[in-house]
Amino acid sequence: MPDYLTLPLFKEGLHFDDSAALTDEVMTGFLDAAEAYIGDPENGILRRPVSVTAFSEEFDSLSDVQIRFPDGATITSVTYTDPDDQEQTLGAIYRLSDGCLKLLPGEEWPRNKAPVTVNYTAGFDPVPEPIKKAAYFYAGTLYEAQLNAQLMDPELLRQLMSAMLAGYRRPTI
Repeated sequence: MPDYLTLPLFKEGLHFDDSAALTDEVMTGFLDAAEAYIGDPENGILRRPVSVTAFSEEFDSLSDVQIRFPDGATITSVTYTDPDDQEQTLGAIYRLSDGCLKLLPGEEWPRNKAPVTVNYTAGFDPVPEPIKKAAYFYAGTLYEAQLNAQLMDPELLRQLMSAMLAGYRRPTI
């Protein structure tokens, strides 16, 4: 089920013809595919979550935390195991900077054992209109290809999508 795209807006943008013999289920699949192509954090073209998504990551120590998706991230909790094997929740002694936990002035990390678990959310709220427009364009391209039984040029489509989303793409190393 699409997260930030809607079937009625998709149909309206296509000037959808009910005689096209494509079911709502198929059309919803185009929307799902577009959202995944753009916003799958691991494999999507943006290399970041588009809509707000919850993540949980484990680290060996508090000083080693560097979350995978720092853009727009909000830490919801940091837990660790103390030397007595008790799970503890880290208090507000840190800030998030470039995906890393940084101690506030005058604070120090508590002694801990692995694992350190960081729960956080990342993504846009709301999803920017240019991302939505690009996703509808991608879904519409899938629709047209299905409707007209034509193959699309995948390289041209990738280039178009990259250009449409250039300002939102997360750099990768």
